[in-house]
Amino acid sequence: MNLGQFALTLGSTPFFATRLFGTTFLLALLAWAQQEGRLAFLKGGLLDVDLAFQLPGWMTHPVTLWALGILATLECLKEKNSEIRGLFETIDAPAKTFGSMVVNSGLTVQAGLALAQGDGPYLAAFGLQTLWVAVPAFLVWTFTRLRAAIFNFLGELDPDDDLGVQRILSWAEEGWVVSGVLFLVVLPAVALVLAGLTVVGLFVGDWYARRREESLKTPCPGCQTPLHASALECPSCRRQFAQPRKIGFWGQPKAAAVTDLRKHQLRLLAKKRCPACATRLHDQAIQQRCKGCRRTIFGSKEAAEAYLDDVGLRMPLTMLIATGLSAIPFVGIVPGIVYYRMSLLSAIRGYVPGSRTILLRWALRLTTVVCLAFQWIPGLGALSLPLICIIHYKAYRGAFVRECDRRLIEARA
Repeated sequence: MNLGQFALTLGSTPFFATRLFGTTFLLALLAWAQQEGRLAFLKGGLLDVDLAFQLPGWMTHPVTLWALGILATLECLKEKNSEIRGLFETIDAPAKTFGSMVVNSGLTVQAGLALAQGDGPYLAAFGLQTLWVAVPAFLVWTFTRLRAAIFNFLGELDPDDDLGVQRILSWAEEGWVVSGVLFLVVLPAVALVLAGLTVVGLFVGDWYARRREESLKTPCPGCQTPLHASALECPSCRRQFAQPRKIGFWGQPKAAAVTDLRKHQLRLLAKKRCPACATRLHDQAIQQRCKGCRRTIFGSKEAAEAYLDDVGLRMPLTMLIATGLSAIPFVGIVPGIVYYRMSLLSAIRGYVPGSRTILLRWALRLTTVVCLAFQWIPGLGALSLPLICIIHYKAYRGAFVRECDRRLIEARA
């Protein structure tokens, strides 16, 4: 196994952890190009990565290339939607680990065959090369879990990605994978350095996410269990907190103490936290059990209606700000959409299952495009964002009520 092969298997691990099919497609496409003699200028050197020789033949077959291209496109689309990405979260790490093992197994088998034929200087025996596959596989598993932790952290700050940070990061990942794989073939030494820096960035990001989560907690006076400072009670010993702290815009505890407990419980729900122990509610469902205190969220229709009434109180201020921003042609569109989504819609949309609102979301997108077409017209443009806000709010509120009724009917059956 030559040094170029070590560079390929190690340097590609962050890319496999980011985009499995995208990385495989690019490697196979470059291998096909080398087979066609279009990358002959890359041969030679200590860290030579001869994909035409090192990748198995089936990976460069036209049918395989087309299949990998389609899968890479679907993978790209999947990463742009936080709801769909969440559905694959449990199988993401195993799938990417297995996929990297398949590709790297093909590499080591090719190298082992060449070693048996005495073709070129290699650093290890065939059996050791086969065992080497486990090393990049373990790294892919580790990096995938770190990446998921970072996206979960961003998801807790902005569950519906109203700021677009997760979407922007996803696009940046695609560009990084394309450029990184090209570097891996053209300048493998540079690619190894960049891959190392990426790994350091993942560890730093994961460390910051964990540190921030721990900084939000305070020990229970009774059993010392670390709890969110905005919690009303401890899920372990059920001790009531005398002065829980108000919850902030990003779900962080504020310095001020809570004065209205009922209002505070509704604010916790709006941030997708348990109204008792403030544990994060990860499921996109109306009726769910808190993983901390096992309390049922929205266990009755009265509780759901009280929550919706509280969210509805935000409508006048949201409409006023949306109108002001909508009156600014072009420039006011983005901040206006972000504001009404985060101040109003996120409190409802986060509880409605995405699988039940697919058609609704596309209909609302079409409505948004139509309304924004008039945003540039003075006077009339000021009504565009408020109209979009009303339509979206009514649509998601209706979806929330229908889902709540459905769950209550199922519970009684």
